[in-house]
Amino acid sequence: MPFTSAGADIAMKRDPASGRFTFDWDATGNPYYADDNTHRVMSLVIERRPTPGFPGWWADSTGERGSVLYAIKNVRRSTPSEVEAAVLDAARKAVDEGWVTDVTAKAHLRPAHRANVEIRWTNPGGQPQVAMVPLRAF
Repeated sequence: MPFTSAGADIAMKRDPASGRFTFDWDATGNPYYADDNTHRVMSLVIERRPTPGFPGWWADSTGERGSVLYAIKNVRRSTPSEVEAAVLDAARKAVDEGWVTDVTAKAHLRPAHRANVEIRWTNPGGQPQVAMVPLRAF
C-alpha cells in the first residue's frame, strides 16, 4: 500500500510491556507520522553528541545533534541537575528550529545508579507533551 501518513516526524508509541518507545506502524507496514515531536525531542536527547574520536550521528555535519548524557558516569546529589542541563541543552536545537517551545526536564534518581528524566515540551499550537526516559548508562 502506498505511504499516505501525514505529519512532520515519525510517530512513537510506548511499548506497554517494556515501557520503551518504539516506532508506530500501521497494518500495511508503513510508519505513522505525527506532529507531536516525540521522536524529534527523544532523538536529540538520546543520541550521543560528537566528541573527538566519536563522530556522532553520521548525517550530522554540524556536530549539533545529540546530548552529553553519556558523559554522566556517577550518581550523586548533583546528578539530577546535570541530567536536566544535558537534556535542555540537547533539546535546544528543536527549540531554535521552531519545532517546540517551553522545554523542561526533571530528573529523578533511582537505586542501582539509574535515573528517570521527565521531559515536557509544547508543540506549536499549544499541545503539551511529556515523555519519561529511563537512563541506565551511569
